[in-house]
Amino acid sequence: MKALPIHLALKFNAPLKLIKELIRAYPGSLREVDDKGRLPLHHACTLKSAWMHETVSLMLEAYPDGALCKDGRGMLPLHAIGSNQVVDGNEFDNQSILLKLLQVYPEGESIRDSAGRLYNEFRRRRCRRFVCDV
Repeated sequence: MKALPIHLALKFNAPLKLIKELIRAYPGSLREVDDKGRLPLHHACTLKSAWMHETVSLMLEAYPDGALCKDGRGMLPLHAIGSNQVVDGNEFDNQSILLKLLQVYPEGESIRDSAGRLYNEFRRRRCRRFVCDV
């Protein structure tokens, strides 16, 4: 398994303090992909924690071009946000992160992943069971 400590910390919902320390220790890690082609930003966009917004913002400030990078499945971080699952019946309010990602990479709105899906198609599929704004 090819992954840096930051990939693993994000994958396992490590505390924000640890994530910040890992970025401080090795800022170049934000440009490194894991064995699935995912940047730390992709992982941050799937966090199920209260500090997801701050983590994504921090990463976008440090490496805005990360918003343009596709993973091994052709997914942008924007797709990862769209596919972020519902936890305990509550949907995360990802609107502010979506807007930040679209500010950095507006063209991402029309980019399809390897399966041909747009980022908002993930949101529609999730909204079938829950009431949410698409």
